[in-house]
Amino acid sequence: MLISTGYNHLHFVDDVGIVYAKGSNLCYQLGVNYDVPWLDHPTKVTYFQDRNIKIKALAAGREHSLFISDTGQCYGCGDNTYGQTGLGLGLLVDNDDCDEDEQSSNRRTLGLITFNSESGANTVTSCYCGDFHSIVIDSALGLAYSFGWGLYYQLGNGQAANLYTPAPINIQSQSINDNVDGNGTGVSSRPRIIKAACGTWHSLLLDDEGQVYSFGWGEFGQLGQGDTDSCTTPTIIESLMDDIKIIDISCGSASSLLLDDQQRLLLCGQQWRPPNTSSSSNNPFEPWRKIMSPAPIILPKHTSRVYCNTWTSYSWT
Repeated sequence: MLISTGYNHLHFVDDVGIVYAKGSNLCYQLGVNYDVPWLDHPTKVTYFQDRNIKIKALAAGREHSLFISDTGQCYGCGDNTYGQTGLGLGLLVDNDDCDEDEQSSNRRTLGLITFNSESGANTVTSCYCGDFHSIVIDSALGLAYSFGWGLYYQLGNGQAANLYTPAPINIQSQSINDNVDGNGTGVSSRPRIIKAACGTWHSLLLDDEGQVYSFGWGEFGQLGQGDTDSCTTPTIIESLMDDIKIIDISCGSASSLLLDDQQRLLLCGQQWRPPNTSSSSNNPFEPWRKIMSPAPIILPKHTSRVYCNTWTSYSWT
């Protein structure tokens, strides 16, 4: 079963491919044909069923949602204040008499997202949502597209600006395994991106060689670069380049989790105070320390996935 959860809403796909929605619909993030603020019970998203569209991947941000079909098409709905649905700008409400200030920034119905793919085909296979930005992967080319909130450079394009439609993230290989030509000279090649992760203010990309690239705000060390500087474009985490191959990544608001092929979990960023430790206050979310380079955490055997939430707690399966 596929499941995605936002701040106050969720979607899931059952065994026969029907998409259900539940929770907050204040920004129309559920994609249902009901103008109601909340759904207490799982409700079919008939948009897909009516069009015989099968969903194979989905993701949720704070108040927006993305869906990917088995034919490689991507759909979005919900809060579009920063462009995080990828559906562009324009009049988003049905009332032609409303003033500009009254125009809603929410996508009331599901819409098909347009990509300028180099392959000329729809090959989108996975999607990832931060609070207010999104990244989608084109598996055929190993390309990542970003859109939405970009104030902290979390879109990876070097600009502190929002994007309302998908744009490819340009990244040159920084790997020690770059191709070498006949003269022994290194030949840089673009890495093939296979996975992404989105936090609130930062993002991660994983390539097919197990290398991780980070970008965005780095105040808490969540970029894993060994400092608290921000990165405006994807920058490889050099401490992982020697003998570590990462197989899964996840972002919290101020931390990152990385899982390698030896089932070792690496944490960087803000670490919250563990239970039953001394504190100067009674705040359970009091920051404890910053980890600026990936540090290992002991895991049970057979770990294959890692997850972060807003408060940087984690779980694995």
